[in-house]
Amino acid sequence: MSVADEAGQALSPAFSDAYATVYQGDCESVLPQLPAESADSIVTDSPYGLTMIDEAKTRAALDQWLSGNDSFVPDGAGFMSNEWDRFVPPPATWRAAARVLKPGGYVLCFAGSRTVDLMMLSLRLAGLHIAGTTEWVYGTGMPKASDVSRTIDRHLGHEGEVVGSRLVDTSIRNQNLHSGSRTAMMVTQDVRSLSALAQPWEGWYPNLKPAHEPVIIAQKPREDGSVDSRKVPPFRYIAKASTSERPAYFDEEGNEVSHNTVKPVAVMKWLVSLVTPVGGTVLDPFVGSGTTCEAATLVGVDSIGIELDAKHIPLVVARMTSKDLWGGSLFDWNMQ
Repeated sequence: MSVADEAGQALSPAFSDAYATVYQGDCESVLPQLPAESADSIVTDSPYGLTMIDEAKTRAALDQWLSGNDSFVPDGAGFMSNEWDRFVPPPATWRAAARVLKPGGYVLCFAGSRTVDLMMLSLRLAGLHIAGTTEWVYGTGMPKASDVSRTIDRHLGHEGEVVGSRLVDTSIRNQNLHSGSRTAMMVTQDVRSLSALAQPWEGWYPNLKPAHEPVIIAQKPREDGSVDSRKVPPFRYIAKASTSERPAYFDEEGNEVSHNTVKPVAVMKWLVSLVTPVGGTVLDPFVGSGTTCEAATLVGVDSIGIELDAKHIPLVVARMTSKDLWGGSLFDWNMQ
């Protein structure tokens, strides 16, 4: 799909093949340049805002949104200190995405279990109808918290004496964009004694280990304001993305580049199939490493992706030109 910027200059896709087109840039800048009502569905894994969102930050966002500044996002950083995850996408982002969506089209949007309320509100304020939720359920998860005992000692300034050591696997991937193979690298770390105050709390974490992620089901009302009432399975159990589903590469400085929040292809195939008609087009404004585009290709629909971080484009290319996807026949691709 060819789009033009505000000056009328054509924007070149960072990747394109017979089924998928991916643009690199801020979705709030790219979305207004896509043709209106050109996508049949939106399926996306948008930022969750996994940070400390207290009452003051919540009120600040709501005050701005309700007063007309619906592109406002509070300062901060979210998952793994990433600035892009400092809050959920604001209503302005969803309104720009909804413009590209056909009337009656659905939005399936992942959300964090503790910020799903803010994500729903942002979607509502963008004019979308909230139809419900479904759940992706899995058996493993990483607690988003630290050991309470270590937190106490950091607060007290207590370093403790070295009382032992432990081996930690800090594996890195081999230099292969899509094989996902890894080389084990064991590193020895010191184990330090705890203060008397911290000892009773050793091994306690304030957050439960997550084992599910909600998917919000929203719909763009038709011209007459009508919406549907359709049934969707309440959940789907699928294991988290395997190493082979997580493309990676090494940059010029020798640093490994990968994506932190890859969803399994099976999950995205399920979601794309739920809301995208055969021969239709699915839009993902937060395409990451391109899982939605891969899933769309596998189920036989076209896809449009937008990715903010230029470092992730090679991951998209690797995924979309993989022999695993094309059965040994690589499509031509263009990377600017």
